[in-house]
Amino acid sequence: DAAMYHAKHNGKNQYSIYRSDDKVLEINRQIEAEMEPALENGEFIVYLQPVLNMISSGLVGAEARVRWAHPEAGIRKPDVFLPIFEKTGFISKLDMYIFEEVCRIKSTWKNRKYEHITVSVNMSRLHLYSKDFPKELVRIANKYDIPTSELEIEMKESVFLKDSNELINMIDILQAYGFKISIDDFGSGFSSFNLLKDLNANTIKINKDFFFDAFNSINGKKVLKSIIAMCMDLKMNVVADGIEAKDQIEFVTRCGCLTGQGSYYAKPLPMKEFCEFADEY
Repeated sequence: DAAMYHAKHNGKNQYSIYRSDDKVLEINRQIEAEMEPALENGEFIVYLQPVLNMISSGLVGAEARVRWAHPEAGIRKPDVFLPIFEKTGFISKLDMYIFEEVCRIKSTWKNRKYEHITVSVNMSRLHLYSKDFPKELVRIANKYDIPTSELEIEMKESVFLKDSNELINMIDILQAYGFKISIDDFGSGFSSFNLLKDLNANTIKINKDFFFDAFNSINGKKVLKSIIAMCMDLKMNVVADGIEAKDQIEFVTRCGCLTGQGSYYAKPLPMKEFCEFADEY
């Protein structure tokens, strides 16, 4: 089991050998034992990564990221625990907790300059099979008096290839309630351009690894330019994820992509630092 998840975490389509002195299995079991108490104790913390207009450098949104503030191990990043949460199904509880935290945080921004920016929250494919999922999101948004139009529901590209019919139906329902929809990690290896004609998503987020690889070759830049043009023709907003340098900004903006996020601007920030960033930008 440990070997399988190690192989998956490293990109799939490969093998991994389990060794008896490997601590991965022990760590995974510990995470499984601690995850429910951690949720009850409020150990999961929302970080926000700024999303900016790359022409004006103005803040236009943010993406919610989760960190686990473990009392002994310190801050755990999501790649340590999310694969385990996906396996156990606990990810569904965490998703809803993070969504509610985002709404609670936005409710504290009343009368601030960035009060109405859109915040996106990634959701697991498991929610596609719950008919109560959209109504529960609306209930939480209403509880904190947050307009649904300021909340973006994000799903990874791999989800809509495995569950395309369910996803298309769910997108229609969520948009009827006013939520924005984004497809995350586009170009991560599962791309199906044919499905784009059926998806009524508001935003396509280009996978940061794909973006980096494409930017560093002539043919890759042509593909990137074509993807941006196609999404614009389909009236979809395009976000370049993983912006690290000014020449990347110059290229994608020339292609028509005006929105980006990445370490060039800011990494995911704890709330105090995000608010300072937001006040400035």
